[in-house]
Amino acid sequence: MIFATARGGPFKGKIGWEENSPAPVSVLDLISLATLFHPAYSAGNRRRSAPTVAFSSKGTADKRFLDEDMAPGYKELTPVLEDIIRLHDHIYVNFEPTYEKYNLEVNGKSSKLALRRGIDQRETAMPLTGAISSYRVDKGLIYPLLAAHRCLLKYTSGGVAKWKTSPTEFFDEFGPDLVGRLFDEYMKLGRNPASVGKDRSVYESLYEKAENLYSKSAMEPVGKTAA
Repeated sequence: MIFATARGGPFKGKIGWEENSPAPVSVLDLISLATLFHPAYSAGNRRRSAPTVAFSSKGTADKRFLDEDMAPGYKELTPVLEDIIRLHDHIYVNFEPTYEKYNLEVNGKSSKLALRRGIDQRETAMPLTGAISSYRVDKGLIYPLLAAHRCLLKYTSGGVAKWKTSPTEFFDEFGPDLVGRLFDEYMKLGRNPASVGKDRSVYESLYEKAENLYSKSAMEPVGKTAA
């Protein structure tokens, strides 16, 4: 099974695999996270260059998962699925300090993140990893930022996804640049996080930014550093 690791691994009992499960995270949430990294949404695919459906169409995630054209891509992501979950939570928890760093470096002043629409200064626990964020952040802001990291995936000749470099270390290094670009788009879209999460140009812009940052970096490939 494609999600066998998530079903029986460190997140056992925390993901609901059946409808109306009391688990804090549903399988549809898991499919949505995987969709952000699905190879169908690579930069070379003009028809599907932005995985906006992960945000806007969670309710039909199961149909994408079972689609004969999409299913192989989800299977290819099996080795990195846990990493994607952990990266999501890492970005979420570090969203505020990363935005703060961006503002101090670029604007020379502290940010007032809680004044931004879609962000509340409220302690929020990540249901899978248990990590704690000091802020609640709308997924319309998290998803495009997370999806930009799909530029760090490569595929073996056998069709298995691997990281080019550690995605969490990449975010720690270049997160301020990506968050800055995210908020540029956020302002253009009327400070509406839902509009950000649905806009293909946001995903494309962040992907291109991440790709350029990686190509110009000297980050070690995975194998020398852990994902």
